[in-house]
Amino acid sequence: MRTAVIAVIAAAVVIAASIGAVALIHHENDGSEEVYGIVVAMDEEAALLIQSMTTDHIESIGSSDYHIGELCGKSVVVVRCYDGKVNSAMCTQTLIDRFGATAIINSGVGGTLSDRVGIGDIVISTETVQHDYDESEIGYDPGVVPNIGMVAIPADPVLRDTAVQAISKVAVGIEVFQGRICTGDQFISGAEEMHQITDRFGGICCEMEGGAVAQVCYLNKVPFVVIRAISDDVNGGGPADYEKFMKEMSDLCAKMTMEMLKELKRAPSGTQVPVRLNQTFMNEIRIRTNHTSRRG
Repeated sequence: MRTAVIAVIAAAVVIAASIGAVALIHHENDGSEEVYGIVVAMDEEAALLIQSMTTDHIESIGSSDYHIGELCGKSVVVVRCYDGKVNSAMCTQTLIDRFGATAIINSGVGGTLSDRVGIGDIVISTETVQHDYDESEIGYDPGVVPNIGMVAIPADPVLRDTAVQAISKVAVGIEVFQGRICTGDQFISGAEEMHQITDRFGGICCEMEGGAVAQVCYLNKVPFVVIRAISDDVNGGGPADYEKFMKEMSDLCAKMTMEMLKELKRAPSGTQVPVRLNQTFMNEIRIRTNHTSRRG
């Protein structure tokens, strides 16, 4: 009997410890606190952000470490997601579900798609597209994501405007551009690849994460913005430029992201993006209603 009682007590202790552990790793936000999730792809892009923040603790989920703490007076969770759309989407969803992120900032380096935008310049997203998403063979326009019915997903106006204002104040000798950012799971390094993107989608910057972050945020009705420091000219010099300027531009983008956090005074709107857009713009980016999939 005594042995059985001891076993029950031991089991209860184990269960209680397990519940405590689950509670510890699940940071549910009731909406009373703004929590900014910052997604970057590489260690170089994360380094200065992590060095500059006051870290409360670090949690490892999957292959990524989530740094929870405070940066520039704001509650933040910083995560290095690794390259690509799947990795960035996974970490973005985790930031929203596990850590209660109320806004997402995707920060890092990218390549220019425009003669106007050069190495060392900053690009802030007005919208994102996924240039490698193509179901045209079954009736959709190139770039359209069927479950959201759009090619381009607009960034949150409050986050975007705050980023522009904050960065413009401190970016001495640096051009700050707003425009469409094109995302795909490939490193763009030649004129032919560049023109394939710009001829179809336009855009002034290409990279590998922002469009996926945007899609996750759109579906969760969480505001977002993408900030890129240009590290390479994709019109021929991409890989060499990237190796030469990547670390410097990573630090630059981290500094610009911190300037944006300092400037944030009110919460981003957080309503679903199309509600805030005029109908003319929506007509330009929404899938044509007569395009339906032949699948199923």
